[in-house]
Amino acid sequence: MNVIAVSTPGQPNWRWRIVDYHGETVEESYTPLSTIAEAVAEGNKRLRHHADRDAPIRRANWGGQRFFPRREAGTVLRAGDAPADRA
Repeated sequence: MNVIAVSTPGQPNWRWRIVDYHGETVEESYTPLSTIAEAVAEGNKRLRHHADRDAPIRRANWGGQRFFPRREAGTVLRAGDAPADRA
């Protein structure tokens, strides 16, 4: 997980945000801080309290199936032909 600092035009102060490796927000502060350095420092303090901060990235399990069925080398499928396993 990473800590980033965010600021919006409507609220020019800084806040910290903890995001996972997919970019999804895990936690965010609502306390305004005056500098980006303060926001990152506070976010890092909070990140140390997350038990899963060092967890590995999990990949989606797609079941190992291929989108296209396997076929013998040298065979050609023409438009309108059904694959052998669907005929």
